[in-house]
Amino acid sequence: MINPFIASVAGKPNLDSVGTFTLNQANFSIGLLLIPLVNFVCVGAGIYVMVVIPLNKLAERRARGVEPKTEAPSEEAALLTEIRDSMQVRSRAQW
Repeated sequence: MINPFIASVAGKPNLDSVGTFTLNQANFSIGLLLIPLVNFVCVGAGIYVMVVIPLNKLAERRARGVEPKTEAPSEEAALLTEIRDSMQVRSRAQW
């Protein structure tokens, strides 16, 4: 999908023939290295967008939701706990 666009900008039918040159009767092609490099960058960007960004947002949401623990229970909670405990003691004594 990206390769035809780059090839059209370069004016060649595909990237294999982009940037070819000869040095000491040896043919070199920059396009042969450019194809895997472009593919690697595209896959890396896709993974980053699909995995890393959502996980970072999830971690941020979890960090916002953390509340500090209360020091001591309220008077109502302490009273209800005491009532519950006394009812458990009574029910055990009856059996």
